[in-house]
Amino acid sequence: MDFDRNLALGCSPTFDLGPYIGAVLLGTFISLALWGIATMQLIFFFASKHPGDSWRLKSLVVWAWAMDTVLKCVIMTGEYQDIVSGKAMDPTAHVDRLMIVMQSFPSLVAAPVQVFFMYRIWRFANRARWIFIVPLAPCILFHFVMGFVLTTINWIRHDKPDSNLIPRSIMAALTRADMAVGATVDVLLAIGLCTVLWRTYLEVASGVAGLKSGLAMIQRIVVLTINTGIWTALFTTLAIAATIEYPRTMIHIAFCLITSPVYVNMLLANLNARSFIRKGADKVIEFNKSEVSSGRARNCAHSSLVIVTKDKERE
Repeated sequence: MDFDRNLALGCSPTFDLGPYIGAVLLGTFISLALWGIATMQLIFFFASKHPGDSWRLKSLVVWAWAMDTVLKCVIMTGEYQDIVSGKAMDPTAHVDRLMIVMQSFPSLVAAPVQVFFMYRIWRFANRARWIFIVPLAPCILFHFVMGFVLTTINWIRHDKPDSNLIPRSIMAALTRADMAVGATVDVLLAIGLCTVLWRTYLEVASGVAGLKSGLAMIQRIVVLTINTGIWTALFTTLAIAATIEYPRTMIHIAFCLITSPVYVNMLLANLNARSFIRKGADKVIEFNKSEVSSGRARNCAHSSLVIVTKDKERE
């Protein structure tokens, strides 16, 4: 489609804007839809009123949702200013400062959620905890810090376009490294949680004869863990691929915008699914009378339920 040149916008409308502001707008629309889903999950979380939820857990949930909400406001404000000013129609123009600031918010969402699941592994992995914590802790810290480092560098480059503080190639490598570390953390968290749950099931099953609910509960939580953990890693991997294949476009930003609300949904989905997971125990548990009389079965079943549902206060 051809249009006359609009001098007021300082651009040629015949230029294909799809890989630039088009990709950013598409990512924004999808992220807003995911934000709406997260908001509904947040309402359900507080409406469920789980008595075992501590104020720290509730604060984490509110923090993740609030930071993602602020991110949406920053994105929409920045895009509006870019579109109205005409910068969005010129891919060579500098973006608004708000679009630079938004780079730090995904770290404020992702890192607390990742720390939460790392803490679950630490709490329930017993002797094997260090196998997962040693690689996870520095990676999460790196992912958190790099969000602010990249924001600071891009801010300086915006104010001083001729500055050779860090070459573009180095910036691209740092961005890819940050995203790669984030994806690695998500995969390790999924593997770690599944490993802990499976080890727990084996321990309980070996100690209690006739435990029928354990496997059903483990299967439910493993499927949930894999689904939620892999989605964030998938979108991050797509963002990395976009930076490699289309380094001069903004396609990767679309995937980055989607990742933040996915983290919030991942956290809330795991918390809201506790009732669903417990249903695996409704047709439950048959014990030998000797085990019941000794109290052994009761303790094992209770331990299994606590670990699978990750309910801190019921331990």
